[in-house]
Amino acid sequence: MPGRAGRNRNRDPFYYWNNAAHTNPEAQQLAAELALEIPAGGQLTTGFKSGLMYPIRRLIITGKDTPANYNALLGPLWESKAADTIQRVRIEVLLCPPPGSPAHTVSEYLDAGAPRWAPRGPNAEEEATLSRTRDMQQRLNM
Repeated sequence: MPGRAGRNRNRDPFYYWNNAAHTNPEAQQLAAELALEIPAGGQLTTGFKSGLMYPIRRLIITGKDTPANYNALLGPLWESKAADTIQRVRIEVLLCPPPGSPAHTVSEYLDAGAPRWAPRGPNAEEEATLSRTRDMQQRLNM
């Protein structure tokens, strides 16, 4: 079907974050609460703030990672297009890398300016993943 991809392009989470979120009053208010810099559509935005990890991580570390908030910042296709990234970032945040580790250095950079660190606790599935990951980390450090 010709043109089908074009209809959904502006609803794609990456496109929405970079080109449409700045026009959404809910996204503007949420961004102000989270100290997020929303890209101004039409301008060339580069660096980590143009990627999805920036808004996703900020929602997670502040405990504001709700469907309504993802929808405000990433648009209506966030769940089908960004769910894997969201789950991966949640696990990274919940692992809380120790100071001095490369992951901690990256976290500090990505989280600079965030209002508070208050992620929601893990659900049962995330707890199992965290347990397996910590077990592997412990075995590798021995």
